[in-house]
Formats: sequence, structure tokens, C-alpha cells
Amino acid sequence: MKIKGFWLLVIGLQVGALESTSLAAMYKWEDSNGVHFSDNPASIPGKYRKKAINLEPKESNATTDANRDVAVTPEPKQSQPPPAQELKSADNGRDYWVQRFTTIRSELKGLKEGLKGKKERMNEFRRKWLVTQRRAERQSLNLIEDEINRDEERITELERQLEALDAEAARNSVPFEWRQ
Repeated sequence: MKIKGFWLLVIGLQVGALESTSLAAMYKWEDSNGVHFSDNPASIPGKYRKKAINLEPKESNATTDANRDVAVTPEPKQSQPPPAQELKSADNGRDYWVQRFTTIRSELKGLKEGLKGKKERMNEFRRKWLVTQRRAERQSLNLIEDEINRDEERITELERQLEALDAEAARNSVPFEWRQ
């Protein structure tokens, strides 16, 4: 009788282990070397992360668990600044240039400050996932990683815009004090 109970326990653990591994997220991406598969989004090269396809089966219970565990709300995207026009500094005064520089710098500062908190939350989700290995924690971790990647891309875009604006200001002989 004891041996029968032991074997039932062993079989039950094996079935449970198989079930938990079958629920892991799988990602697929294609590059010049062919098609690749991985269950770890960190192993996906950076330039292919946007193109990677999540092969994870859809389950309604898992998404509600993930939404309940994570209080991640998408931030509304701010409108893009109008395309740079050929403007002379004589036509545009100090207020125009100061406003353009402060708009970009304030958004950049806000994103950088928010990124610190998001990275802390990501580490918290990663620790939670490593302990429990639950799908909901992994989905939460994936969501926050995606949000961090979007913020980092926006930061690099804003830094490029700031450099372009500085170059435009230099072409238009805008005083350095107005660029601060």
C-alpha cells in the first residue's frame, strides 16, 4: 500500500511538472540566419524584440490574473512636435526657443525619473517570478519589460530631437543662454 501511494505521488509530480513547463511562453523571431525560438525574452537580440512573435496560447484566466497582479497602466503618448520648419531667429524670439528646449527636456526628465521606479518594479516582478515560476508573474514581468523598452526608445528619440534642435538653434544663431 505504501509503495502504491509513493508511485501515485511520483506520477502526480511528473504530470504537474510537465503541465507547468508546457505553459511557458515561447517567442519566435527571424533574422538573416533563419528562424529562432526561445522561451527567454532576454535571449532575443535587441533589434528583433519588436518583431518577435509570442507563441503563447491565449487563456482568459491568465490574463485576468496578470491584470490583477500588475498595476501597469499605459501612459498616453504625447503628441509629436510639429516638423522642424525653416525658421529664422529674427522671426522667433527668446520665448519660442526656450519653450522648445524646455518641452523636450521636461519630457526627457520625466521619462528618466519614471524609468527608475519601473526598473525597481521589474526587479520585484523578476524576484517574484523566480520564486513562484507562475505564468502570471512572467506575464507581469514581460509587460513591465516592454514598457521599459518603450520608454528607453522614447528617451533616445528625445535625445536625438534635442541634438537636432540644438543644431537648428546654432544654424539660426540663437544665443546659448536661450538653449538652457
